[in-house]
Amino acid sequence: MRFLLTFVLTFIFLACSSETKIDLPLSSMQKNEGLWYLLEDESKKRAHLSLEKIDDTNYKTSFIILDEAKLYLGELNSSKKDFTLKDVNSDEKILATLEFDEDKPVLSLKELDSIYFLSSQKVNTLNFVKHILQEQLNIGLNFTITMIDDAFFLPNSLVAIDNEVRKKINEKIAYGANSMLELKEKLIQKQKEMIKQQKDFSFYIEYINSFMPDYIDDKIIAFKNFSYEYLGGVHGKNDTKYHIFSLENGEQISNKTKDLIQDINDKNLLALLKTKLINASASGLLGVDNSKITLPEDFFINKDGIEFTWKLNNFGLVERIVFRFSELKAHVKKESKLYYLF
Repeated sequence: MRFLLTFVLTFIFLACSSETKIDLPLSSMQKNEGLWYLLEDESKKRAHLSLEKIDDTNYKTSFIILDEAKLYLGELNSSKKDFTLKDVNSDEKILATLEFDEDKPVLSLKELDSIYFLSSQKVNTLNFVKHILQEQLNIGLNFTITMIDDAFFLPNSLVAIDNEVRKKINEKIAYGANSMLELKEKLIQKQKEMIKQQKDFSFYIEYINSFMPDYIDDKIIAFKNFSYEYLGGVHGKNDTKYHIFSLENGEQISNKTKDLIQDINDKNLLALLKTKLINASASGLLGVDNSKITLPEDFFINKDGIEFTWKLNNFGLVERIVFRFSELKAHVKKESKLYYLF
């Protein structure tokens, strides 16, 4: 009788365990490799989900709701489907449940009463690799140099993307790599070459170079490239570049304002820009010199329109102004490859 009871209890335990265990498609990946997903709920609200492997069972999770500009972070254990996401800007916590249906993620958020599925966009899944290199250098004194690099590439699983197009884009964003292993090797090689070329020393040196998918539709994909360097002193320097690629031919599309706007000195356009800047300053944001207003050299794309930024200092403070697509349409070059957005 005791044997039978033990058997039944063991069966129940194993059955319950099998119900909570999650079969992640990252199980064959190495540390600091991961998957990025473009998700959407039934109302077409979009979100980004990334899963980075940190050991055999645990994964860093990042979840961004694009419409609300909210970023949640958490940690997922592969033995469970449930985990907690925390808003980075508040104490808000939400219970999340992640399941996979034929390698397609389904994310349920209890407190938000929403379920996110893999987007139907051509590019809805990306691979990424992060590599951290820290070395001690000695040139009479000891110095520490830290490099953090991550990079994305379009995987072969994106069957809706022409293979040659995928290769062209990967040549630019992934150093031509076709696998996570190859991409990691290229990142390591890049970091070692930077160390050899290092000329400016302080007791601690840090470099960060990070790519992140930003805007995606069925015609283009855009990445933000954030870089930071600290070579000593009170503050480091940072910069953000933008890379737009055509999903039709793989070519890079200019994000220079002069290549998008017919006349960057148009009086009506600059007057509208001045109004937006004044309104932004009135809302408590840091302003710019309204007497010398010009459009920035570069632009970004978001779901609502075209974003321009003014860097106010080297510490990361910026002024951001968004023009709705409809506001800019009359000023956009009709021959621009981005004209369809307007």
